[in-house]
Amino acid sequence: MVPFVARQPIFDSRKKICAYELLFHSGTSSGFPDPETETAGSGRFHPSFFTVGIDRITGGHKAFVGFSEDQLIKNSPALFPLRNIIVELKEGVDPTADVIKACHFQVERGYTLAIGTSSFKEELLPLIEISRIVKVDFGLTPLAKSQALVNHFGSSRCKMFADNLKTHEEFHQAVDMGFDCFQGFFFSRPEILKNTDLTDPQLKMIRLINEINTEGIDSSTLVRLINRDVSIPFKLIKYLGCPCFKRIQPITSTRQAVSFLGNSGVRKLVSLVAVAKLGEHKPNELVRTAI
Repeated sequence: MVPFVARQPIFDSRKKICAYELLFHSGTSSGFPDPETETAGSGRFHPSFFTVGIDRITGGHKAFVGFSEDQLIKNSPALFPLRNIIVELKEGVDPTADVIKACHFQVERGYTLAIGTSSFKEELLPLIEISRIVKVDFGLTPLAKSQALVNHFGSSRCKMFADNLKTHEEFHQAVDMGFDCFQGFFFSRPEILKNTDLTDPQLKMIRLINEINTEGIDSSTLVRLINRDVSIPFKLIKYLGCPCFKRIQPITSTRQAVSFLGNSGVRKLVSLVAVAKLGEHKPNELVRTAI
């Protein structure tokens, strides 16, 4: 059995990363299954999280980690620093007296509690009252019921989390309804825009990526191509001015930068800058995935 840890980004209303959900899967296959499947969606805490390290997985952001009822009672969240995780109770949690007591204990210690719910159930109220985040499956919950949940639980004390968003239309619906956090495959799937062409700056970046990666390109041609866009030489020279590059004289031109880094190094750096510029109006997570 091979353990796999995956992360799924969580966004705010401006499509900025605010947290990740960590998912665990154990199997004989050599990859992580579709996160929509039951096999991958359990999201339960597993010791394999420690093998990679949560800080490394999430880049300093909070991590939603699902704990089973038994793990909560055994105080498993205590294995993680407060600053790292949000303790997540999945949909269908059984609010027994022991589970409620365990959740109160975690909140008293300073952990943030998130609970998944697609409808209001009286028996969940003791858990919802101490939760800071209420998670709603947008794909399974009718819009009217989702809005009722936002109206009922949404406040300055409680953040509303729209999960399982598949399209940008659903994302915008969730924003308009008053949700605070958003998760799903909407950010990485193509957003179809009618009658929209690539802008001239975008075309220039695509041409630049293509031309500088042409096999056998010489230094003079590389300098000429880079100098077409003022912002790229500026970023290149600024990058080489950091203390990790020890030089007697500072680098002040593109030609000096190419000479110092070499054709291969400059091509890699300029390609990264160009990809980032192409993704200026997209979520940072999508740019990271592309790079």
